[in-house]
Amino acid sequence: MKFDSVKFKLYYDFVLTQVYPEPESDYHKITTREIYDIMIKPLKLKKTAKILDVGCGPGYFLDIMKEKKYKNVVGTTGSKEDITICEDKGHTVRQEDISFLSDKDESLDFIFCRQVLEHSPFPYITLLEYNRVLKQGAKIYIETPQPGCTRNHEGNPNHYSILTDRMLMNLIVRAGFDIEVSNNLESDALDKKTNETFVERSYGIVAVKKRPIDVK
Repeated sequence: MKFDSVKFKLYYDFVLTQVYPEPESDYHKITTREIYDIMIKPLKLKKTAKILDVGCGPGYFLDIMKEKKYKNVVGTTGSKEDITICEDKGHTVRQEDISFLSDKDESLDFIFCRQVLEHSPFPYITLLEYNRVLKQGAKIYIETPQPGCTRNHEGNPNHYSILTDRMLMNLIVRAGFDIEVSNNLESDALDKKTNETFVERSYGIVAVKKRPIDVK
């Protein structure tokens, strides 16, 4: 059967009607800083590097990069509320889909993609898009929640792709990247309903673009 682009758009438009802005979170604010120290700082990115924070939320990573004097960092979000918060803090952000970016081909030095890919209904296509906009040899940080966590990420109505580590890494490689670092990340989170702590688990991956994917 021939691909039906109209039907595809109708399905995806329906998915987008279910997206809602997530509230600010002390947990994500703290863990983003921890991730910077553990995973991003060792990359020794140039202060002039062109960096994109995909799905930036209220700007936790943007806050850190501003503190560290990075000069060329942009965030994307689907939420007008996030844009207001980020712009009030002096960040450059744009409202954009996580899978379809406005950046030019091979124009970025680094993508920060923390707790984002699980929001994509088609993560392989999303990864192909990140391949498109990254320069050859540029790097990406990808972090996703692990299946089977206490918080039940599979049941989150904004989550579509809670992948195992093998599936996630295979998709990343298929999308033209080589994996440089793969970590099982653990952090303590607070259940606000019970006031009890539990362990949250994620996969943290640094990958480098090795093979451009020609889809034109």
